[in-house]
Amino acid sequence: MHSLSKAEKDVFYELWRNEGGLSRKSIAKATNLSKATISRLTQQLIEKGFVLDSPPVPSTHKGRPYSVLNVNNGELLVGGVHIHSKTMNIVLGDLSGRVKHARSLDHSRYDVLDKLYEIPKIIRNSFDESISAVLVFSIVTPGIVDESTGNVVKSFYTQSETVNLKRLSDEWKTTLEIENDANALLVSEMLLGSIPLRDALYIDREFGASLVLNGRIFRGPHGGAGEFGHLQVDPS
Repeated sequence: MHSLSKAEKDVFYELWRNEGGLSRKSIAKATNLSKATISRLTQQLIEKGFVLDSPPVPSTHKGRPYSVLNVNNGELLVGGVHIHSKTMNIVLGDLSGRVKHARSLDHSRYDVLDKLYEIPKIIRNSFDESISAVLVFSIVTPGIVDESTGNVVKSFYTQSETVNLKRLSDEWKTTLEIENDANALLVSEMLLGSIPLRDALYIDREFGASLVLNGRIFRGPHGGAGEFGHLQVDPS
């Protein structure tokens, strides 16, 4: 996904939101881009394997027949692992968010990193898929996350103060995204349109928290904005 330009991502997102597919004319109307620009961008997305084009649709109206564009869900995968206190959940799905494979692994707090290193083998042996086919793999973790570097501070599963999870990207040969668990939940809710927020403080059921300002997650200078940590609460 990092190889796509902003305009390509905007077109891809419109197609992602419309499962039935869209014509180039409909995409141009939704994005306020010219038909010529949409024609160029969609051709680039087709060549990169993100989008599929249908045969021309028969029409009784005058003019050239049109085709319908769809997200390429057949071959491209996204995936992730969510690290909980005693388990981690591994999921692979297509680009529309439909889950194709899922598995839960038990762990002790001391072997989380070892289990993460085993994920490519689990994907190959349990799911019969290759991690190289995964466009983006997300590691969703407790702790304060520096999204740019992949550093996780104060996670429960490492004795060191900081652990870097982005380094797995070179070994796995895929793009990794590292995100705090509360932020990841909020991002998915916003992406799916469940929470059309501009400004909010969101608290999940495990008392992680996220701040949204002007429609974007506010991370603060060190990535810990909105992090509740352990609080003492006066019952009265």
